[in-house]
Amino acid sequence: MLTSVISIWVSGIIFAVIHSLLAQNRCKKLLYRAGLSTQKYRLSYVIFAIFTTLLWLAFVHSLPDTNLYHIDAPIAWLLRVIQLLGLALFLASLMPIDVRVFLGLRNNSGNIDPFIEKGIYCYVRHPMYLAMMLVMFAMPEQSVNSISLYTVVAIYFIIGAKLEEQRLILAHPEYKEYCHRVAAFVPFSKRTE
Repeated sequence: MLTSVISIWVSGIIFAVIHSLLAQNRCKKLLYRAGLSTQKYRLSYVIFAIFTTLLWLAFVHSLPDTNLYHIDAPIAWLLRVIQLLGLALFLASLMPIDVRVFLGLRNNSGNIDPFIEKGIYCYVRHPMYLAMMLVMFAMPEQSVNSISLYTVVAIYFIIGAKLEEQRLILAHPEYKEYCHRVAAFVPFSKRTE
């Protein structure tokens, strides 16, 4: 079992480092100089992210595993409600953005990452990440592998959010003030995250 957990953490760190490096401005500029447009870069990144995520999940699924816990009703119903709230939050996070630009199916007019401060983004800076963490951790049944995977993913989301914010501050200086007003992950919490 320890081998599975170590494999999940090592593969997760490799996954996170590769994805984070590809999202950095230095990497983007290098690929732009090689002739890739911002739209093609974004679409390529999305396809790569989906493909590598599926490969990683298949790898994790192939590892030996042990059930950690199973929660029955009525508490399981509450956890399912939390998961539904996570899905609703994810959908709400898509509403203010141009999903076609986000997926690389359409060109972004400004060629920089947009700064959005409307809808759910008035209450939390990273609603997509928060939504996924709610869905993952509110599973009524967890195994050693699933809780390891979800922990790696949550840490990746938190670190990735910080890196993303550094890029947004460079592109949009007003984003720094937004960070002081709006919580990163917990709406209505202290705004100093």
